[in-house]
Amino acid sequence: MKTLLYFYILVSAFSNTGFAYSKTYEAKITEVLKGDTFVFTDRNGNAGYLYLVAVDCPELNQEGGLNSKQFSESKILGKTVVVDEVEREGNKVYAFVRAAFGERDLGSQLLMSGNAWYDEDEADRLSVSKKSSYSVLFDAARAKKVGIWRSGSFMRFNAVNPKSFRALERDKLDQQRVNGAEDPKYSGFGRRRHHQIPASLIGE
Repeated sequence: MKTLLYFYILVSAFSNTGFAYSKTYEAKITEVLKGDTFVFTDRNGNAGYLYLVAVDCPELNQEGGLNSKQFSESKILGKTVVVDEVEREGNKVYAFVRAAFGERDLGSQLLMSGNAWYDEDEADRLSVSKKSSYSVLFDAARAKKVGIWRSGSFMRFNAVNPKSFRALERDKLDQQRVNGAEDPKYSGFGRRRHHQIPASLIGE
């Protein structure tokens, strides 16, 4: 039985991206920080932060941010999921996440539902087929006007991708520092991999 499971994991790792992940394992999602960023605990009780690869959800104070967070919570919060790890930096893991073996990864679901942007800057972490899939899903969601692209959505007509939004927020923070009036709500902004994780937790 163990041999069969190991074989399934290997086949799944290759078939979904065209290359092997660094490892595939199960972990429990204990908190959803935003649509693409989670806190997890693995089978050995080790906790860490999990970031979806090449998927960028709106920030919580950006239109669509709460919806994308709630979408991910409905899919994986409190559940044991399959983590296809691509890269690890300390307790920060960059991966594809599936609710179960054989299911579509959460990043694809976020893109399909119009709850995320495809982050082309991270495309080098994807196989050729995965790049194509993510791009097609992202474009299809916009064409179908679902999620943040829905009719009447402010973001549909004034779309600012999360990366640009964070840059604007960092500029606000820099200006506040110059003026000596820093607003704590901006202290968690940084590059995508840190999102809005509380400043006290960044770099753990």
